[in-house]
Amino acid sequence: MGLVVMNILLVKPWAKLPTYFPPLGLAYLGASLEKAGHSVKILDLTIESIDRNDFNSLLQKYKPDAVGIGCMATEFNDALEVASICKEVMPWLPVIAGGPLPTSIPYAFLEQPTIDIVVLGEGEATLVELLEVMQTGRSLEGVAGIAYKEEGKVRFNPPRAPILDLDTLPFPARHLLPIEKYFSPFENWLGKGSDVRATTMISSRGCPYKCIFCDKSVFGAKWRGRSAANIADEIELLARDYGINGLLFSDDMFDFSRKRVYQICDEITSRGLDVVWGVNSRVNHADEEKYKRMKQSGCRYVGFGIESGNQDILDFMCKNISLKQVRDAVNIANGVGLRTMGFFMIGMLGDNKETIQQTIEFAKGLDLDSGGFSKVTPLPGTVLFQLAKEQGFIGNEDSATSGQFGSAVSLTRDLDSEQLDRIVEQAYWQFFWSRPSRRLPKPVCSSISASFPIVWSLTGGRMDFFIRLNRIRELLHLPLP
Repeated sequence: MGLVVMNILLVKPWAKLPTYFPPLGLAYLGASLEKAGHSVKILDLTIESIDRNDFNSLLQKYKPDAVGIGCMATEFNDALEVASICKEVMPWLPVIAGGPLPTSIPYAFLEQPTIDIVVLGEGEATLVELLEVMQTGRSLEGVAGIAYKEEGKVRFNPPRAPILDLDTLPFPARHLLPIEKYFSPFENWLGKGSDVRATTMISSRGCPYKCIFCDKSVFGAKWRGRSAANIADEIELLARDYGINGLLFSDDMFDFSRKRVYQICDEITSRGLDVVWGVNSRVNHADEEKYKRMKQSGCRYVGFGIESGNQDILDFMCKNISLKQVRDAVNIANGVGLRTMGFFMIGMLGDNKETIQQTIEFAKGLDLDSGGFSKVTPLPGTVLFQLAKEQGFIGNEDSATSGQFGSAVSLTRDLDSEQLDRIVEQAYWQFFWSRPSRRLPKPVCSSISASFPIVWSLTGGRMDFFIRLNRIRELLHLPLP
């Protein structure tokens, strides 16, 4: 007798702001579960604008046999709220947590009465096997890659080996998502107008570099890339089924293999795929010939994780790059006609007012088209998190489980968290208005840039107002100022 089809609900918890990025991790899980014969529903509670009462009603209507909650680094409380509602409506319902945070701190999840099982690392094969074992009533001890509660104790099974051949995975089940709600022209990235329907795509997993702030809990340090043909097949599917003609590759290391980059470019060109795309890279991988090939096949931007404008801070982060490499990489990419983006971190261990200002001035001095600043967040499972605990910036309790994780932790001695928040917003504001691509006259941009204290005061420090305003601008197809 065959296994009975299970109704599986995969949930992305509520977040403060909607995002254009679909939860591809859940979509990959959904595809694998559908391939195994299950019925799957994905709920992105933020993009769908589903409140707590609506979620309660949906649970009663769908009647899932199990719920999987995908949890990113700052979503602990949100994930627990989802789990709590599930248990209130259906106390017998198995609730499974997975993703970066549960993988990093499984004990913190499993000590909660509303979480039954944690999937550790990549979840596609693990979740399929787990559901099969649950259906047949066998013991969970044989399922690699999970932690679970049994007789009041937390048990850890042996880890599951990473998926080496990513081509064996089915393409993400985007049909389970409200895909139209995620599209954006990403004008600031791809540099084209409103005719672009862009979304995200993943072409590889893992990163061998050792940056102390990076969370590798799910995909690990071993880089694994999909084949060029497999990537091109998905691009063709996205164009045919969804009219997608723009892609943001969200890999940590898209161009780790130069040979594969050339193969991807050749596949896109030989198949005549009309798509614009962009990638994230490292400055020590910058290469003029490679960037030329990428541009010829539709690449429009390259994003660099620059992080700091102070060499000592970069060395402390174990970035293994120099400020000269940063300048050279930006110039090389600009020289072949690619748009460039830079990403910077404010408030690293060892940072102070002087080094932070150096980072801001360094960023403004680079010929970048766009970029972003963020406050350093020590993620559980990273070297940075351990160092922050050792130096007394994080208490013995897991800061990930306090309602303040990601917002209240300052790693600098002379600046508190609120001061860092303001510096981040000010840096972002001044950087934006200093870009050469601004349409307004330079004196006007300079005046707007200098007006930050007034803007901060008028918005009460809620600069996310401008994120929402920008989304309205995009919906109206208006150009950036």
